[in-house]
Amino acid sequence: IPARRLPALNAPMTLAIWCMLRVNGGDEGLLNLSIGDNDNSAAVRLSAVSSVLVAERSGGFLLVSTGVTLPAFTWFHLGYTWDGTTNTIYLNGVLQGTSTTAHNTNQSAFLSIGGWGSTGPSSLHGALDDARVYTRTLSSKEMEALYVESSLGYPTALHRQILVLG
Repeated sequence: IPARRLPALNAPMTLAIWCMLRVNGGDEGLLNLSIGDNDNSAAVRLSAVSSVLVAERSGGFLLVSTGVTLPAFTWFHLGYTWDGTTNTIYLNGVLQGTSTTAHNTNQSAFLSIGGWGSTGPSSLHGALDDARVYTRTLSSKEMEALYVESSLGYPTALHRQILVLG
C-alpha cells in the first residue's frame, strides 16, 4: 500500500481488524503502521499482549487497552481511533477505553499485518481478517456499525480484504 495513502502517525486515523488468537499470552502483532521495520521504529500498533488487546506506540508504550483477556480460538473485532487528542479502543463495537497519550511522530511509511520487526519478535499465532485503515476518525456509532456490518458470516467466512479508506 503506497505510503501516501496511509495516515501520518499523529494524524486522525482509525484501525480495525478481526482477530483470533491461537495461544494465550505472548505478544501477538495484529496491525502496524510504522516508519521502520523494528521494535524501536516510530509506530502505532494493535497487539495482543498476554491475550489483552491493546494499542501501543514504538517501544511498547501503551496508548490504550481493552483491559479484557481474550480466550483462544474465538473471533473478536478490534477497533482503534486517534483524533489528534484522544486514543480510543473498541472491542466488538463497544468502547473499552480512552487515553490522551501523545503519538511520537508525524510520519508514516508502511503497513504490516500479523507482526512486525525484521526478526519477527511479534509474529501472530492466530488468524486475522478484514483489516481496515481509515485516514479519519470514525465515531462511536460508526465503529459499532462497522462491527455489526462486518460480523455477518463470522466466524466461518473469511473475506481476506485490506482496505485503506478516507
